[in-house]
Amino acid sequence: MPFRNLNRRGKILVSGAALLLALLIAEAGLRLSSSDPLSFHPARLRHITRLESVYPYAYHERLGWATVPGKSVNGQSIDARGLRGNGFSSNVRGGSILVLGDSFVYGDEVGDAETWPAHLERILGRTVLNGGVCGYGLDQIVLRGEELIPRLKPALVLVSIIPEDIRRCRLLCRYGAKPCFDIIEQDQLLLKNLPVPYSFFHRPRQLAWDLAGTSFLVDEVLLRIAPEWWRGKHYIREAHQREKELVTPLLRKLKQTVEAHGGKMAFILAAAKPPIQKAGYMPLALESARSLGLPTLDMAGQLLEILDREPEKANQWFAPGGHMTGAGNKWFAEQVGVFLVNLGDI
Repeated sequence: MPFRNLNRRGKILVSGAALLLALLIAEAGLRLSSSDPLSFHPARLRHITRLESVYPYAYHERLGWATVPGKSVNGQSIDARGLRGNGFSSNVRGGSILVLGDSFVYGDEVGDAETWPAHLERILGRTVLNGGVCGYGLDQIVLRGEELIPRLKPALVLVSIIPEDIRRCRLLCRYGAKPCFDIIEQDQLLLKNLPVPYSFFHRPRQLAWDLAGTSFLVDEVLLRIAPEWWRGKHYIREAHQREKELVTPLLRKLKQTVEAHGGKMAFILAAAKPPIQKAGYMPLALESARSLGLPTLDMAGQLLEILDREPEKANQWFAPGGHMTGAGNKWFAEQVGVFLVNLGDI
């Protein structure tokens, strides 16, 4: 029977069936384009699985997630020590330099030989160890340093963060669950959320959001039309808003670890693709590092000045996802090299 000849109830049923079929086809298309089409996990758990398929990472009960020794994914290789590879073998000298940080240290969106620690090793002719991990906040960077430094005993530790890494210190969950520090009194740090749960989200009526998040289509649509709201339901959970108070105690904690193992420490403020400024985090980071007597390099300030004069550099130095390209990382490493030579640490 032609659609126009149906009664009102019939038209509603046919239209509903057509809509349902279209939604099922869209759901099937999204599932088939994913790495795990049969998954019925909530969106928050699928995201963890997705990260593990895109990066050489896995769940870690103390750090939230960490590199997997010996694993290689998408041109990113991790050596037996759990460090990002530098993509080549070279004759190096002197004590090693350990670089700690987030995705800008790790070198997201570039190959092993194009990260700035890899460029720095070639420039200095000195072993540079890449301890960066994508998505880390300053809190996780410090905890990773406390794991790596006793094993590697580097002569110099470079801590390189972007302003966003400070904001991440307020979070208990950022896509995956993570550890979180808080201040109790007189700059005393309290570490929370250990062991880090693999699946973490304690909210009233979370079951409803989890059920909705089992749909790839719901997840895709809501990430496009209401990303902050949907991430708030599935990916992000704040513990507090005292992240600014944590910066100096966290850097002090890491400095004590470095010095306890006979090393030196320096601080580098890096930057994401503009806009960079984040609620006063840039001056706060620099002031905190300097108050602890740490040699400090303000790469964020340098970058802002250069991009103000030469805005076309943004396309040369930053990849589509916002991280630095091989050319950007090479420029970054050259500035770090000059900084270290001027310090007399080379």
